[in-house]
Amino acid sequence: MIQDKMQNNMVRNLENFLEMMTVEKLVSANTIVSYRSDINDLLLFLTSNNMALEAATYNQLSLYISHLHDMSYTSSTIARKISAIRTFFSFLLLDGVTTANPTTRLALPKKIQTLPRVLSRINIAKLIEAAKFDKTPCGVRNLAMLEILYSTGIRVSELVTIEVEGVVYALNSSEHTIIIRGKGGRERLIILNEAAITAVKEYLLVRYSIVPKLNLAKVSWLFHSLSKKGKVTHISRQKFGQILKELAIHKGVSAKIVSPHKIRHSFASHMLQNGADVRVIQELLGHVSISSTQIYTKVENQHMASELAAKHPLSNFSDILPDEEA
Repeated sequence: MIQDKMQNNMVRNLENFLEMMTVEKLVSANTIVSYRSDINDLLLFLTSNNMALEAATYNQLSLYISHLHDMSYTSSTIARKISAIRTFFSFLLLDGVTTANPTTRLALPKKIQTLPRVLSRINIAKLIEAAKFDKTPCGVRNLAMLEILYSTGIRVSELVTIEVEGVVYALNSSEHTIIIRGKGGRERLIILNEAAITAVKEYLLVRYSIVPKLNLAKVSWLFHSLSKKGKVTHISRQKFGQILKELAIHKGVSAKIVSPHKIRHSFASHMLQNGADVRVIQELLGHVSISSTQIYTKVENQHMASELAAKHPLSNFSDILPDEEA
């Protein structure tokens, strides 16, 4: 009985927190999903160890962090969870649920910077070729999504929520630009190339066939879908990620290396290889800080070092030396 009451209080506090973040902080739906998942993990840990949320201590939370390490979570994931917990307990303190904030001394794990993995241009071409092979309405849609993603480098969350009105305006304008809303509600312009324009135009001709009998005049999303409950929505990020993996398998590309985010990375890396200015890439990707974009210069340096090692005329120096005279 006591444990049930404890769980109910935890759930109520979590819902109050998420409501505050939605209404007052105006965070995105995706961020709310992340907060819910991260804080739920903490609440489950506290409940299973008979620890009350209102009386949680620094030592108890430290035990939870150790538990995360034992579960082999990455440093970046643990850092994200700690950040969510800090925000949650700050809310609990302001809301009078707790009398102290036990998270102030929680240290973030040292962040290990890893270079983003990118797809080769050949593998990108294979994905596009596979999408072009499917002439069904869904296949035409998949090609349009892939062409937009690779031609602009937008986030998959931005891709699936593109609105029809903005696309129609882009097709009828000479600049072919679309205004999208990115992280933190920040707006920026993306530019469609000719391949993306052609693919989108073809998709608009068959868009009605994706969900027949649906009144598209009332659907704002370009890439609409129906939920399992029959609710009109946009295609999900997970669904598009699965589509990409299916395209990869069809062309003999490892599905493990393919994801929407890797195509975003590939866009940036390939732009840099073609001589684009890093500031331009920063603007196109919607990065607030130039340091987020400069990581792609490290990817390019790594690529050049690999090319130098493989193709330098003296890379096989011993092979070109004449045999010593006996």
